[in-house]
Amino acid sequence: MVGMKINKDEWEPFLNRWQPIVDNAFIEKYGHKGGEYDTKEDIRPRNKRYCEPFFKELCITTDGEATICCRDYGQIIVGNVKRDGVRNVWVGPDRKRIGLIMRKRGSFSIPYCRDCNL
Repeated sequence: MVGMKINKDEWEPFLNRWQPIVDNAFIEKYGHKGGEYDTKEDIRPRNKRYCEPFFKELCITTDGEATICCRDYGQIIVGNVKRDGVRNVWVGPDRKRIGLIMRKRGSFSIPYCRDCNL
């Protein structure tokens, strides 16, 4: 469940209902991708030095495109796993370039990542 102020009274019933019968049930913090959001929630960018998930995860769309973020639906493509394979995308030049930018200037220097709150 996505946890927001508007559904706060639903959190506990949700967890009580689902935790006993599924592998994992939790309340996820509301986030937005690349500054896009559709709520009046108080969302503040974190402007973190670098994005930890980028260095731990590879996000792949249904057509094999690898993006820099699981919230990125194709704006910044760093390879295609169907064409190049997972390993080649993971260590490829496009991911290396993005990683270098994050390490040197911070993820907030990438326009797509600038307003991220996760």
